[in-house]
Amino acid sequence: MFTLANISCWYWLVALLMSAFQAYRGYKLQSLLGGGGQWARVDRIVLLCVADMFTYFFCALSGFYSLLLFYRAANLNSAQPTPMEHPAVLIFLLAYGVLGITGKLPDTLNKFKLPSSE
Repeated sequence: MFTLANISCWYWLVALLMSAFQAYRGYKLQSLLGGGGQWARVDRIVLLCVADMFTYFFCALSGFYSLLLFYRAANLNSAQPTPMEHPAVLIFLLAYGVLGITGKLPDTLNKFKLPSSE
């Protein structure tokens, strides 16, 4: 029936398929909605669309990995709590995973600003 290895294979297959979809989504969003300007068509594809494609792919794939870490850390049954079981780490892993899988992580990362040195 369903073994742990079988479920793990299905999980990673779904993760790769969803990540590939998010990569295509990032490529198409950049090609359709990207800023205009003096970009040649080939330059736009190579410099902007492919970069967004990789960004969306790795953000989605890391989101799936983050949810896997969240699941494993939340199900730890040790007598001594580990740093992975801290609620702040679990909340971060869950939020990162959801943002990554839904394709909102790249937009969220672009909104973070470092404190200015002014």
